[in-house]
Amino acid sequence: MEVHLVGELTKAVDIDLPNLHCHWKMLTEDKTEKHDAQHWVLISGADEGFTQISAASASHNQASAVWNHPLDMYYASSSVKKWPHLYIEIWSQDNFGRNDIAGYGVVLIPAVPGTHELECVIWRPYGTFMERLSASFLGGWPQLTNPEKTVLDESRYPLKTETVGVVHITLSVITSRTDDLGVTLG
Repeated sequence: MEVHLVGELTKAVDIDLPNLHCHWKMLTEDKTEKHDAQHWVLISGADEGFTQISAASASHNQASAVWNHPLDMYYASSSVKKWPHLYIEIWSQDNFGRNDIAGYGVVLIPAVPGTHELECVIWRPYGTFMERLSASFLGGWPQLTNPEKTVLDESRYPLKTETVGVVHITLSVITSRTDDLGVTLG
């Protein structure tokens, strides 16, 4: 089966921090499990990248950072197991050029061919009172030690988090040769 993903990271909204940029990555395999074979192989395109820094602007009483960063990747897959997820880290840069994590998010790529408008909720660890007080004056919000594993792990639910905003994504999913696996999508 072949899957072509074309779209863009459109914008982040409601994240009340300056100069936002995004580190994104497609998660196609569980790196914590041992596999005999890799099911998802990137044929062309980039499956990880960074957006430019966007100064937040207010429109319709809503802070937004516009990126319109292109996404274009082409995969061959021998299984529909572990369908891809888009992992997102939002970073903020202060006036001194220091980068600080604003939040994390993950969204499942739709398995249905077509164009999709996705919203990825961005969250961060809540932290203790002292961590929050320190972050509000000095920066340095609490960070996850292994974020890619944590955002996909079902055991993350005891983790106390707060929502910081939403990232909007436009993505077209194009599939071919699904009959090789006996799969009907859509």
